[in-house]
Parts: sequence; C-alpha cells; structure tokens
Amino acid sequence: MRKRFFVIAAVLVCFFLASCDKGSNSSVPSPSPSPGSSGESSVSQPAPQEQPSASRGYAYVLRIESGYYSVTESEEKIPAKEGEPEKTEKKYTAKWLGSFALGERLEVVGPVIRATYSNRDYDMVEVRRDTGDRYYILNAHLGYNGQLAVVTDEKAILYTTPKNVDATGNILPIKTVFIIQQNTESQGFVKITAYDPVAQIYRRDMYLKTICYSTRDTDIQSSILLQTAAITKEAIRKNALLDSALQEYPDSVFSNEIAELVNPSPSRPVQTSGQIFLLVNDDNVNVRNEPNEVTGKVVGQLSRDAEVTVSEETVDSFTVNGVRAKWYRIVDPVEGWVFGAFLETR
Repeated sequence: MRKRFFVIAAVLVCFFLASCDKGSNSSVPSPSPSPGSSGESSVSQPAPQEQPSASRGYAYVLRIESGYYSVTESEEKIPAKEGEPEKTEKKYTAKWLGSFALGERLEVVGPVIRATYSNRDYDMVEVRRDTGDRYYILNAHLGYNGQLAVVTDEKAILYTTPKNVDATGNILPIKTVFIIQQNTESQGFVKITAYDPVAQIYRRDMYLKTICYSTRDTDIQSSILLQTAAITKEAIRKNALLDSALQEYPDSVFSNEIAELVNPSPSRPVQTSGQIFLLVNDDNVNVRNEPNEVTGKVVGQLSRDAEVTVSEETVDSFTVNGVRAKWYRIVDPVEGWVFGAFLETR
C-alpha cells in the first residue's frame, strides 16, 4: 500500500513540474511599444477612423489630379536626455511621380504612414493599380470600399441625417464623382463620401437623396472625361477627351453638354431690356457667366425671394429641363445670367 502511495505521489510531482515548464515557455504576445519606449520610436499615426487595413480592400480616387508618390524611409536621431539611451525615429519622405485618374479604383496594400512632401507632413497610404504598380497617395483623397456614383442633379442638397428636416445649406455640384458608403440606404437617402470641387472641401458622412445621382458607368465615366478636359490646357488632348466622351458614352446624361463643347453653337443674340426688377422664385438658383446651361459656368447662386436687377435678355427662348424661357442678365446682387423660369415680377 505504501509503495503504491509513493508511485502516485511521484506521478503527480512529475505532472506538476511539466505544467510549470510549459507555462514558463508559452508564447504570450507582448504589447506594441509606444513611441520612445524602445530604441526606435514608431511613426505618429492619424486618428483610427482614417487608417485603412487589409480588410478595407480597395478605394477610389475622389479628387482630380491626385498625385501618386514614391516614399523613402530613413532614420533620424532624437536628442536624448541625460542618462537615457540615444533614440532614433523613422522618417518617410515622399516624391511626386504623377497623377491618378479621377475615380480610379486602387487596391489598398499598406497602413497609413506620416510622410513629408515639400516641407509638409501628410497621411499617405500605399496602393496598387490594376497594372500591378505600387505607389503612395494622400489618404484624404480616397473613398474606401463603397460604390462609385456621380451627381446628376443641379440641386443635390446635402443632409446631416437621412431626414428632410436636416437639410444643410450646401449643394454637391453636378458631375461630382463620389462614394456611396456600404449598406447606408435609408428612407430615400444614402450616406456619402465626396470631395466638393467647387468649395474645395471634403464632404464626409453626409447624406444625399437617391434621386440626385447615377451609378451608371456611362454617366460616371463621361463626367470624369468632362472634368479632366475642363482642366486640360493642351487643345489636342482636351479635344481627344471630349471626342472620347461623346463617342463612347452617347447615352450619358451629360451627352448634350459634351456635344455643345465639341460643336459649340453660335453666340446667342441679346437685347437691352431696360432696367427692371424681378424676384427669384426658387432656392439655390444658379447664375452663369453666359446664357447657356451647358457651357455657362456657375459664378454665383441666388436665394428664394431675392430681388435682382436685370439689364439684358436673350432675343430667343430656350428649353432647359423641359421648361422654355429666355435668359436674363442681372447686375445685382451678382453679375451674370439667370434662366427666366426662376424669375418672376414683383
């Protein structure tokens, strides 16, 4: 009996020692070092919501002429306090190489880093093109994962929530290419990420009505060609872009605008109307630099019930969105041309 007791005791002791040995050699992940806690400090990172990861997969370029860059890494010594070991910090320097196309789809292949370009620091992320080439791009210029779309309504009002009562005073310009965030459609609204090319600011986590945009590739691509042509100074390239838009996307919602740019119509005759005063009968009415809804650039907007001073009007009437009216040149409160359907007598 005593012999059996010692055998059992010996087995238990061996089991205990083996367990302790296993516990002392198990792999336990250590926390990531914070900046300055080791010989090499980590690069400062932006807020978590701005950091892409492998799970984010892909992104679209939201800003025309967004640059792509190469990035080189170096180490910089940091002056150490007395009694402390010398430390180094990683530094990233970016070099501009060229420009991505508006709306281009890119695969995200790296985390956000803080890189210096032209003496300024930017959040950049490594991406891969369809060609396999890898570059860096400013993280702010990307819209992650969602669906590409384009604004087709001149009064695409932005909302802070998917409710009519939460309309803002901001309009996303027609032809703006943007991202519809995934699984956000609600009550006739979607949540979007966009770069406003007129106000030159980003619109993030805003809502847009579903009737204000198109997700058709023909509309998106023709808008991209139009916007690219608009900033192109070289006449041959500009005409090639417009010809491509007209020939490849003839059923685009922007086809009339493209045709007008390719084959501009003669100047529209005007006549002096004498100074008259009219009232604006709608909100956010565009004022253009010429009496043409296609080629006329928006130079201002008018609010409902604003009084305008008219100096000229077109001889002929024109049809815009199914409504026929003359164009009126106003000199106050802003100078330009307003379509007559949005004006009425006092």
